[in-house]
Amino acid sequence: MKICINKYKLLIPISALIITVVGCEESNLRDGFREQNFKPTANTTLITEGQTITYTDLSKNVSIRSWTFEGGDIESSDQEIIDVTYDDHSPFEPNASGGFDYNSFKTGLEVDYDDGTTQSNRFNVTVYPKIDVDFTANKTTSIFGSIIDFEDLTIHEESAWPEAAEEDTFLWEFEGGIPATSKDKNPSILYSDTGKFSVKLTVHREAPESDVVLVRNEYINIVSQPAISPLSTILSSFGKIITLTYEEGISTATPMDASAFSVAVDGTAATIASVALDGADPSKIVITLDTSVTEGQDITISYNGNIVSVSGAVLAGLTEVPVTNTVVNLFRLYNADFEQTAVGSFPDGYGTWNETAGANNNEKYVTSDVDPHGGAKCLEIRIDATDDKWNLESGFSDAGNGHVTIEEGEYRLIFWAKASTPGITMGYRAVAQGWAHNDGSSADLTTEWVEYSADFSTVGNTTLNRKYWQQIQSNIDGAKVYIDDIKLYRID
Repeated sequence: MKICINKYKLLIPISALIITVVGCEESNLRDGFREQNFKPTANTTLITEGQTITYTDLSKNVSIRSWTFEGGDIESSDQEIIDVTYDDHSPFEPNASGGFDYNSFKTGLEVDYDDGTTQSNRFNVTVYPKIDVDFTANKTTSIFGSIIDFEDLTIHEESAWPEAAEEDTFLWEFEGGIPATSKDKNPSILYSDTGKFSVKLTVHREAPESDVVLVRNEYINIVSQPAISPLSTILSSFGKIITLTYEEGISTATPMDASAFSVAVDGTAATIASVALDGADPSKIVITLDTSVTEGQDITISYNGNIVSVSGAVLAGLTEVPVTNTVVNLFRLYNADFEQTAVGSFPDGYGTWNETAGANNNEKYVTSDVDPHGGAKCLEIRIDATDDKWNLESGFSDAGNGHVTIEEGEYRLIFWAKASTPGITMGYRAVAQGWAHNDGSSADLTTEWVEYSADFSTVGNTTLNRKYWQQIQSNIDGAKVYIDDIKLYRID
């Protein structure tokens, strides 16, 4: 039979192969099919990264052979037999069952025969990652007689198909543990003797076959001393520092693991910024929160870790232990949230100076219920074009409800403010008698509520005759400034 083709290719699929006949010449065809000479093979198409696949092409009467290897250490070859190593795994992504779905690399072969015809085929090659063995324990330091729970954290340990996965295994070996070995994924082990003990985990994957071992020497520390609990748990330093005080010093050889602690504020988890020993007193553990806790909030602390004292005693676990909240707003007894005054009235305890001195009325300073920040009311300051833009001063003063007596220390003034229009600058500070300690700050107000603060220190005990002082630097006619939730905290 003679097939004559001019400028076209005839594609005849046979199983997974593609036969391309090119040219115009005699071809040995039987019933429309070419005699089979195309014989590419691979010793496997499922391996672990770092392994090698041997490709073989036994096709006959070949004039040109062209291999291509996606993901391999070589990109192409014209050899009959070629070894290709895959240093990197195939792409993968997590699936709904908690495992991974693996994609494939493509290996291609195209053969041109002496008779002018062409055949080609592709292999799908799946390259699994190496098994990543890892494990953890609910505690690594404990007293003798304790049961320790181990959790396997290994990934990529599952075989490629269910039948092979039945042969996947875990083998734990526990020095000093009872039992000494386990094939459970997450075993619980009893330690009845003191000492430091190693843990070994061997993970076997059947397909592609792989065995990986992880040994952690002296991973478990079993001590004879009883557990000790903190003498006190106190929140201080402007609500960011929780101090746990123990009856003896904490061992500096023990890592301060922040993940072993958790703090809840009003039932919601708080972010822990750091955990460290107190540099001046090693019997204290200092936990710094990312966000300040305020007055009146409920705080609890939990701990499940491996910290030990200098005598070797284990720190007892804590479960939602209450923390004493020592944060106190020194303005709590004053009308600094403007809730004690009727809407439309001049705020109780407020005062004015300079241009508006003695003008304690509701023409410029009025208690308002228009979009307050915190509660139901705030202070509204009204500006007009006749105001001296440097002397519109006001605040809480001794004339309103007496001095605030404060001890020598570090303090932080906090309040919220906004303006009806941009372009208004406001200075603010707390003023001690005689205008001592009056380093202040200033802010360009926005039309949204923003929290502002100023830190200051006092030398010796003193009184604040102007507990909160502000100076509006604007004469924009008809503009308004809003103030709310003024607070003062000691922060040292």
